[in-house]
Amino acid sequence: MSPLFGGVDCGGTKFLCVVGTSPDDIRASRVVKTETDPRITMAGVAEFFRDCGHLDDIAAIGLASFGPLDLSPASPTYGGIRVTTKPGWDGFNQVAWLREAFGEIPVGIQTDVGGAAMAEATWGQGRGCDSLCYITVGTGVGGAHISGGRLMNGHSHSEMGHMTMRRHPDHDYPGCCKYHGDCIEGLVSGPAIRDWTGTPGEALPPDHPAFDYVAHYLGQMCANVFFSTSPERIVLGGGVMAKPGLIDRIRDSANAHLAGYLYWPTPDRIGQAITVSEWVRDGRPATAHPVNAGALGGLLVAREALERKERGTP
Repeated sequence: MSPLFGGVDCGGTKFLCVVGTSPDDIRASRVVKTETDPRITMAGVAEFFRDCGHLDDIAAIGLASFGPLDLSPASPTYGGIRVTTKPGWDGFNQVAWLREAFGEIPVGIQTDVGGAAMAEATWGQGRGCDSLCYITVGTGVGGAHISGGRLMNGHSHSEMGHMTMRRHPDHDYPGCCKYHGDCIEGLVSGPAIRDWTGTPGEALPPDHPAFDYVAHYLGQMCANVFFSTSPERIVLGGGVMAKPGLIDRIRDSANAHLAGYLYWPTPDRIGQAITVSEWVRDGRPATAHPVNAGALGGLLVAREALERKERGTP
């Protein structure tokens, strides 16, 4: 019998907690609000695992979290959040908190986009691809690359959401990123859309002009990714990507920014190369529990944490 794992998608507005083994085997789930006091949020996460009815069978817990993060398992501050845009979370260590709460249960962590990329590569739109880039567009914007089945991290993890964009000529919004202003997170994240339109993005109609700008910037981001790391596929997820028709506009924008420079083997190649997350697409089968790529990535991060424990490595 496969061991059960706990997975948590740690987002800027909510934490989605699940217990299971795969997208087809989710035994329990709960949404916990992201508070400015991280201890309140983590208490809600711990309460879920204690109440889920499967705590004795959970072999490990994995977090797919906003960051920036310390991702070195050998580091004394492994799992700690560095300077972040999320109020109240600077320096908080989610891994240490859960280890104290649950004792012997191994706990692992990855970035939210890293975990989601792992889930897409294993179960989603990246199946069969040797390389992919996952980009999330929600409360924040981030990206992660997988090549040869492994996440590409160097000195630290990728911070693609803070890359600089060539501005749309009709868009004079200064951006909302407190560090960079008009980086892509400052231009197309959920808070940015709400800030410049005065309305949450989910309440705007699909043909609202705001999404012309969103598509312009995300298409440019995709073109930059193709130019820099040349993945077989780019998968876009996050709440903003649930807007009907947005993916087609992003593809058109990416093609415009590529300007014919890259070779596509077939006319519809751009449609295959830029797609929407398995867990954002319309027509998904109904499930008993809410699930997304980040929470599923948490299950895979938990599996890695268990494997490290079994090997006796940090």
